[in-house]
Amino acid sequence: MKKRSKSLIWISAGLLLVLVVLAYGGWNRMVMTRAKDPGLGVRRLHSQGITGKGISVAIIDGHIRTDHVEYRDQLAHYEELSDFEGIPYEAHGSSVASILVGKQIGVAPGAQLYYF
Repeated sequence: MKKRSKSLIWISAGLLLVLVVLAYGGWNRMVMTRAKDPGLGVRRLHSQGITGKGISVAIIDGHIRTDHVEYRDQLAHYEELSDFEGIPYEAHGSSVASILVGKQIGVAPGAQLYYF
Protein backbone atom coordinates (compact mmCIF):
# COMPACT_ATOMS: atom_id res chain seq x y z
CA MET A 1 0.00 0.00 0.00
CA LYS A 2 1.35 3.42 -0.96
CA LYS A 3 1.84 6.05 1.69
CA ARG A 4 0.12 9.38 1.14
CA SER A 5 2.21 12.45 1.55
CA LYS A 6 1.11 15.03 4.09
CA SER A 7 0.84 17.68 1.37
CA LEU A 8 -1.54 15.49 -0.66
CA ILE A 9 -3.73 14.97 2.41
CA TRP A 10 -3.73 18.73 3.07
CA ILE A 11 -4.68 19.49 -0.55
CA SER A 12 -7.43 16.85 -0.42
CA ALA A 13 -8.85 18.32 2.79
CA GLY A 14 -8.69 21.83 1.31
CA LEU A 15 -10.47 20.71 -1.85
CA LEU A 16 -13.14 18.98 0.22
CA LEU A 17 -13.73 22.18 2.19
CA VAL A 18 -14.07 24.20 -1.01
CA LEU A 19 -16.51 21.65 -2.43
CA VAL A 20 -18.62 21.72 0.73
CA VAL A 21 -18.70 25.53 0.73
CA LEU A 22 -19.67 25.56 -2.95
CA ALA A 23 -22.33 22.90 -2.43
CA TYR A 24 -24.06 24.90 0.29
CA GLY A 25 -23.91 28.24 -1.54
CA GLY A 26 -21.59 29.81 0.98
CA TRP A 27 -18.95 30.71 -1.58
CA ASN A 28 -20.64 33.92 -2.75
CA ARG A 29 -21.28 35.00 0.84
CA MET A 30 -17.67 34.33 1.80
CA VAL A 31 -16.24 36.14 -1.23
CA MET A 32 -18.50 39.18 -0.78
CA THR A 33 -17.80 39.39 2.95
CA ARG A 34 -14.06 39.38 2.32
CA ALA A 35 -14.37 41.77 -0.64
CA LYS A 36 -16.09 44.35 1.56
CA ASP A 37 -12.92 44.64 3.60
CA PRO A 38 -9.95 45.28 1.32
CA GLY A 39 -7.55 45.05 4.25
CA LEU A 40 -4.78 47.48 5.24
CA GLY A 41 -7.06 48.97 7.90
CA VAL A 42 -9.22 50.68 5.27
CA ARG A 43 -12.55 49.97 7.02
CA ARG A 44 -11.15 51.40 10.25
CA LEU A 45 -10.26 54.60 8.38
CA HIS A 46 -13.75 54.70 6.86
CA SER A 47 -15.27 54.43 10.34
CA GLN A 48 -13.21 57.51 11.29
CA GLY A 49 -14.65 59.43 8.33
CA ILE A 50 -11.62 59.06 6.07
CA THR A 51 -13.32 58.01 2.81
CA GLY A 52 -11.67 60.11 0.12
CA LYS A 53 -14.43 62.73 0.22
CA GLY A 54 -13.17 65.92 -1.43
CA ILE A 55 -10.47 64.05 -3.35
CA SER A 56 -10.42 63.50 -7.11
CA VAL A 57 -8.78 60.43 -8.61
CA ALA A 58 -8.21 59.39 -12.22
CA ILE A 59 -7.91 56.08 -14.03
CA ILE A 60 -6.72 55.57 -17.60
CA ASP A 61 -7.89 52.15 -18.80
CA GLY A 62 -10.24 50.40 -21.23
CA HIS A 63 -13.94 51.19 -21.42
CA ILE A 64 -16.18 50.59 -18.42
CA ARG A 65 -19.84 50.23 -17.57
CA THR A 66 -20.78 53.79 -16.66
CA ASP A 67 -23.99 52.61 -14.97
CA HIS A 68 -22.28 50.22 -12.54
CA VAL A 69 -23.92 50.44 -9.11
CA GLU A 70 -20.56 50.36 -7.28
CA TYR A 71 -19.18 53.61 -8.73
CA ARG A 72 -21.77 55.39 -10.92
CA ASP A 73 -22.38 58.08 -8.28
CA GLN A 74 -18.64 58.81 -8.00
CA LEU A 75 -18.07 59.00 -11.77
CA ALA A 76 -17.46 62.72 -12.30
CA HIS A 77 -16.07 62.38 -15.84
CA TYR A 78 -15.90 59.59 -18.40
CA GLU A 79 -14.11 59.86 -21.71
CA GLU A 80 -12.92 57.16 -24.09
CA LEU A 81 -9.53 58.20 -25.43
CA SER A 82 -9.40 55.23 -27.79
CA ASP A 83 -11.89 53.88 -30.30
CA PHE A 84 -13.39 50.79 -28.66
CA GLU A 85 -15.85 50.08 -31.46
CA GLY A 86 -15.89 46.36 -32.12
CA ILE A 87 -13.79 45.62 -29.05
CA PRO A 88 -15.70 43.48 -26.54
CA TYR A 89 -16.26 44.86 -23.08
CA GLU A 90 -13.77 43.59 -20.50
CA ALA A 91 -14.25 43.85 -16.77
CA HIS A 92 -10.75 45.14 -15.93
CA GLY A 93 -11.58 48.86 -15.94
CA SER A 94 -14.81 48.33 -14.00
CA SER A 95 -12.98 46.21 -11.44
CA VAL A 96 -10.29 48.85 -10.96
CA ALA A 97 -12.93 51.59 -10.58
CA SER A 98 -14.83 49.47 -8.03
CA ILE A 99 -11.71 48.81 -5.99
CA LEU A 100 -10.85 52.50 -5.97
CA VAL A 101 -14.20 54.25 -5.39
CA GLY A 102 -16.81 51.47 -5.08
CA LYS A 103 -19.54 51.88 -2.47
CA GLN A 104 -19.09 48.40 -1.00
CA ILE A 105 -15.51 47.44 -1.82
CA GLY A 106 -13.75 50.71 -2.58
CA VAL A 107 -10.78 52.02 -0.63
CA ALA A 108 -11.93 55.63 -1.26
CA PRO A 109 -15.73 55.44 -1.73
CA GLY A 110 -16.15 59.18 -1.22
CA ALA A 111 -13.68 60.25 -3.93
CA GLN A 112 -14.71 61.60 -7.33
CA LEU A 113 -13.58 59.45 -10.26
CA TYR A 114 -12.30 60.85 -13.55
CA TYR A 115 -12.02 58.00 -16.04
CA PHE A 116 -10.23 58.16 -19.38
